[in-house]
Amino acid sequence: GIPHELLDRVEKMTKEHYKKCMEQRFKESIKNRGLDSVQAEVDDVDWESTFYLKHLPVSNISDVPDLDDEYRTLMREFAGKIEKLSEELLDLLCENL
Repeated sequence: GIPHELLDRVEKMTKEHYKKCMEQRFKESIKNRGLDSVQAEVDDVDWESTFYLKHLPVSNISDVPDLDDEYRTLMREFAGKIEKLSEELLDLLCENL
């Protein structure tokens, strides 16, 4: 499986990444438009921000903007563990066919 410590680190760093991104977007909206326009836009805001990481056949993690090096390294490690776990599960499924 995937070590709990790694899962905890991925969860923590992902939450930190999203928090940092949302704070920055909020600060930019206030700085550029003022508080009056922010209230008017609340209903039209997409509160979820996402990014797509692809590990195979070619990783795109270097192309995703706004990720720090520590987070990129952690996600590479996590993707490698998921790949290994997937292969083990497929092997077990094949044995039972």
